[in-house]
Amino acid sequence: MKKILLLTLGITYSLFTIATPDSTVAPKKKPKPSAKERVFIAYDFNFLVNSGAGIKVSPFRSGGVTAAAFWDRPLGRSPFSLAIGAGFSSFNIHSRSAIGTDAVGSNFFFKLPDTVSISRNKFSLNYIEVPFEVRFRTRPNTKNQSFKIALGFKAGYLVQSHTKYKGDDLSTAIDDKIKVKTYNIDNISPWRYGLTARIGYGMFNIYGFYSLQGMFNETKVSKGQPNSQPLSIGIAITY
Repeated sequence: MKKILLLTLGITYSLFTIATPDSTVAPKKKPKPSAKERVFIAYDFNFLVNSGAGIKVSPFRSGGVTAAAFWDRPLGRSPFSLAIGAGFSSFNIHSRSAIGTDAVGSNFFFKLPDTVSISRNKFSLNYIEVPFEVRFRTRPNTKNQSFKIALGFKAGYLVQSHTKYKGDDLSTAIDDKIKVKTYNIDNISPWRYGLTARIGYGMFNIYGFYSLQGMFNETKVSKGQPNSQPLSIGIAITY
């Protein structure tokens, strides 16, 4: 009887040991997020902040392009990552205004008369840039898509500026039509820096950039005139 009891206790202990999970085994860690969104391409609608009285920009005609390649660094197993890159942007403005120069060589925007016939009046600034972003991405769903938000900063260096004008000749009273393209606009600030933000799902994003730097050199803004600041809102894809 004693042997049977000991055998029963031994079998019971063995079964209990097998059935009970080992509390010392560490739970599986979440997989480390992989680097994503290495390429960024956006089509921008451009505006001017503090452009001056009577200056109206046509945002749907003022299209531009922003593109960048990023190095994305996930922060451990969190949904956050840091990214830095190199890129290019073209900021284009269409309006019924022109850049004037005062008696001391400073610049300002002025409105063209309503009687002037204009078919094209474009002001373009092109930059090489270094963007930086703090990124948040949710865990991918069953379709491998994530919701994401990114806040950042970018700085750019002006590599080319020009204007295109097609319309009435403003220098004569004769009703002549002209087509003029002017390069390297005087007194444009060589640097631009500002804030970026985007929100998206999957590949698609809504993107914005606000320049903290005015377009003209601070010492070359005509007295009493604002130093216009670029603002871009666009649609972007990342992959």
